[in-house]
Amino acid sequence: MGFIKAAKAVFLAALLMVSIAVVPGGPALAATTAPIPADCAAATLGTSYDLEFTTTVRSTCLLLPELPANSKVGVFGPANSSELRTPRLTVLTGDGTVICSGYGTWLFDCTLTGTGPFRVVATAANEVVVGPYKLALQRLSGDAGCRTDLPLGRIGADSGLDVSFDDEHGFVSCFAMPRGTHSTRELVSAERVAGRAVDFAVYDQATGSRACARPGTASIVQCDLNATRDYSLVVLGPSPAATSRVTRRDTTYAALSCDPVTSTELGGPASAGALGRLGDARCFQVTVPAGDRFLMGLRSDTGNRFQWVTDNNGTFCYGSRACTTTVWSVDMTYRLVVWKAMDSSAPVPFQLDTWQILGHGTLSPKCQESAPIVSATTLSGTFTDQDTARCVVTTVASKDEYRIAIDGGDPYDNRSFLFDPWYLIGSSGHWATAGCDAVVSRCTATGILANEAPRKAIFLLTPGTQFGDFPYQAQITCLTTPCGGDAYAVSGVSPATVPAGVSVVLTLTGAAFDAADTVQLTRAGAAPISAVVESVSADRHTLTARVDLAGAAAGAWSVTATSAATHATATLAGPFTVIGPNLVSTQAPSISGAIRVGSTVRAVPGVWSPAATSYGYQWAANGSAIKGATGVTYTIPPALRGLRLSVVVTARRPDYLAGARATAYATVGYGVAPKASALPKISGTVKAGKTVKVSVGTWSPKPTAYRYEWRLNGKLISTSSAVKLTKAMKGKKLTVTVVAKRTGHLDGRATSKSVKVG
Repeated sequence: MGFIKAAKAVFLAALLMVSIAVVPGGPALAATTAPIPADCAAATLGTSYDLEFTTTVRSTCLLLPELPANSKVGVFGPANSSELRTPRLTVLTGDGTVICSGYGTWLFDCTLTGTGPFRVVATAANEVVVGPYKLALQRLSGDAGCRTDLPLGRIGADSGLDVSFDDEHGFVSCFAMPRGTHSTRELVSAERVAGRAVDFAVYDQATGSRACARPGTASIVQCDLNATRDYSLVVLGPSPAATSRVTRRDTTYAALSCDPVTSTELGGPASAGALGRLGDARCFQVTVPAGDRFLMGLRSDTGNRFQWVTDNNGTFCYGSRACTTTVWSVDMTYRLVVWKAMDSSAPVPFQLDTWQILGHGTLSPKCQESAPIVSATTLSGTFTDQDTARCVVTTVASKDEYRIAIDGGDPYDNRSFLFDPWYLIGSSGHWATAGCDAVVSRCTATGILANEAPRKAIFLLTPGTQFGDFPYQAQITCLTTPCGGDAYAVSGVSPATVPAGVSVVLTLTGAAFDAADTVQLTRAGAAPISAVVESVSADRHTLTARVDLAGAAAGAWSVTATSAATHATATLAGPFTVIGPNLVSTQAPSISGAIRVGSTVRAVPGVWSPAATSYGYQWAANGSAIKGATGVTYTIPPALRGLRLSVVVTARRPDYLAGARATAYATVGYGVAPKASALPKISGTVKAGKTVKVSVGTWSPKPTAYRYEWRLNGKLISTSSAVKLTKAMKGKKLTVTVVAKRTGHLDGRATSKSVKVG
């Protein structure tokens, strides 16, 4: 792989003989075909070449060795070498077809399609480009003949290999990673020992595609690999000379040896540490009990990164943002790898948060219930190392959108998240989150919620990358007012009735209320009455307002509430009734009819102001209510004879208080005496020695008992119901008088016709 100086001198002389025409200052070659240079120097893959543009030599051509069909090769320039020229590159087939074109950076690779031999042509970008440049040709698919001396290390162990780049060794090295010698997840790094930083990438030998590459300005990358494939690690050095320590570390779950970490409540103290060298890594182990959900995050500057690996070897979270675990039905262990990502000598501190945000299906008590953010709300306080989070639970809807403006410490480092906690109820799945990490940023519920129905969500504010104590203030503003999913509404009011002329507190139920709302009572033909809002419940579903009803007309009033945020109005028609004063009796009620036993009497209600529309009655004896006697008429029973009868009349009118007044009392007299409609008769043979009886006749009203008076020639001889006649009675006149008795009534009397005793 090294470049031998003597061979380099001969090869360079041959290259300088080759030239093709180019358009000065033109773009990269884009034609489907291009002229084939007359002479190309045979190139060796895995070799670096020192080349030069002059005023007369404007291009060079390298002839690639024969390779299998569809092989992939890389045409690279040195890493981090801005002082060198960057040529325009074209790869040609044997018939001059252009199959790849671009510039000579380390990302330039080409799949050799078509028929060879294949040529790489490097052309000066424009007419003023002169001076040296470097190229390296590297086979990316198949066996590239790479070194095999870069071992796979472990987190926490000193491993790796110093790789040098200079004029003697060239600027490209590759290391074989055949199946069986690599893991399925590796942390690959290249730490500067001397000189400038290197570039590197891992390629799949079967396809030549990149499995992973140095990310941006960082010098370490997490690489996921297929256990059944062979790979190559290609490292491109800078120019001039440099040395880097290249390291591969196994980060699969079984390969990690980790320090146990105890979780804390939401916002609790972090596990702190610092990383000194590029690729330094630490591993922490956290067990999440079944039914729980943790939020884990790394607080550090951009110099540190982390990943989580579950005990089923799945990569759960990667990078620097906080993530939440899945709710499992069994205990789940996570191994958290933290590493230094930037190539610098200064130690980079970090704090690792492992917060229990859900315990056995219940949110942390640190997440306080809050009213829906109808328009805007402000969260403020002080973060400390012992209390590093602010959490509120509120109602959001699927189309809600919020802006969060954060002020405190370094506002760009504050972090806020919008979580949908109802994902927690199930046994699997992540929390859906929308992150907000700028001074003014947006969190939107759209895409978080699976349907249109309002549901609970969490706004979580954290210090971001910051440590220490500092005050914060975050204003959450609803951009789709009103947020929370509730349409402005009034669904009920209590109390339902209130006497006129009083001051009363009304309680409205509904949705999306705010303390700045207005409330009015309205009624046709009457001036509106304004109420003063006194309070709004935390869920904004209840509002209380005081209203003065002095002068309010009796009757049903409608309640209208108006939103201060949206100016929407909600009216509940006629749910609230103002009750007028009592009805007043202007002429006393009375009883009509004969007040005696057996008589049916009627209550006369009298006259009331204002006029009553209905009446109620309660009859009483000696001032005590008679059970069941509530009709306008009443038939006086015998039991009331001699008692004082009265009736209380209750006058009613809608929207007025009822009035009540009793009649004067009257003593109940005897009922009328029973009267015979058919006279009594003597029955039997009226002769001496015989017994005669009486037939009482027919009476009305029906007696309850009878008494008898037998007379002989007018003289009372018996009070029995039958009489035995004697010889002494012969020839005399016999009569019987029946006395009809009825309870509470006078006695009735009737006498039979006289009969002569034989």
